[in-house]
Amino acid sequence: MSTLAVVLKVLRPVRWPPAAGEDARGWWSSAPRRWQGGRVHAAQFILYVADQGRARDFYRHVLAAEPVLDVPGMTEFDLGGATLGLMPADIEALLSGQIRAGAGQRCELYLRRSDAAAALARAADSGGRLLDGLRDRSWGERAGYLLDPDGHVLALAAAGSADEGR
Repeated sequence: MSTLAVVLKVLRPVRWPPAAGEDARGWWSSAPRRWQGGRVHAAQFILYVADQGRARDFYRHVLAAEPVLDVPGMTEFDLGGATLGLMPADIEALLSGQIRAGAGQRCELYLRRSDAAAALARAADSGGRLLDGLRDRSWGERAGYLLDPDGHVLALAAAGSADEGR
């Protein structure tokens, strides 16, 4: 492929959200590969947990990985380009009561893994509550959903062709 063809392919326009009636599956294949608001050097997702040890053991089993940091007040897992942090829910004390760690689902942790089915089974075996098994979704991926022991939504998706180039 010529340099010009590569440049034109990279510069093709992207439409998101898709127009009415347009299929959203595969939209990521044409989405920009780089954050447009400036360089982000690392991403960390922190879940507030009731019991740090229990949460550490759950994610250690689900991810089949050891934490890279495990000290009182924070456990971290390397997700390969991002970090999952587990912090005791007494975040209210850390920030002088300015925020409250609420109950309920406000977000989900969506992980693409080559062993999604096995990870989903490990999560259920480790105390997670299965919400919906691994199946094809309208956005073109196979994903399963459960709640971790603290009630956080955890989605495990089969890594595959949708992830190529990420």
